Amino acid sequence: MTTRMYSKQFQQRFRSKDVTISIRFEDDYIYICSDNASKSLLTKLKNEIVYDGYVETGEVDHGIIRLSSPDLWNCTVDELKDIITSKLEDENYKVTFLP
Repeated sequence: MTTRMYSKQFQQRFRSKDVTISIRFEDDYIYICSDNASKSLLTKLKNEIVYDGYVETGEVDHGIIRLSSPDLWNCTVDELKDIITSKLEDENYKVTFLP
């Protein structure tokens, strides 16, 4: 009985969740959009990108991360995808990127 209870808790805790993300560059901003990610998850992701020095500042609002003043030499689409995938896999998410 106890083993079964702990087994269910373990499965719930480590169950992979799906998240879809799109990235677009406009003017001096980068927009990372997701309809099914929580605000706290997007805030963690924004903090990771800002603190690593890829952009100067960022803000999260209604499923969108807006990053300003990107370092265009180091902040490419592929680099962002790698950062996002790495961070979200640590949080037990499976990431799908939309065009």
